[in-house]
Amino acid sequence: MLYHIIPARVLTADFAGAARTAITLAKLPVEMEGGNPPGVNGATFVQSDIIATNGVIQVIGKVLSPAAAPPPVVVPEPPAPVVKPN
Repeated sequence: MLYHIIPARVLTADFAGAARTAITLAKLPVEMEGGNPPGVNGATFVQSDIIATNGVIQVIGKVLSPAAAPPPVVVPEPPAPVVKPN
């Protein structure tokens, strides 16, 4: 399920007429296509820009398969802050 969630609010207007890569919660990339109709990884949006209390829902016409995804993107962890004693 984490492969189907992008930790950002993305509306179709954000990538209209272009392609945009986003990183899912599974740390795998998906390619959002801003065509008419828009889509993701070759799956066409059936319904788009459904505003929910916790984000935006884009309904697609097939199940996305992480097996067909490019390799994971390594996102470096920020260094822990150094706390100096008083």
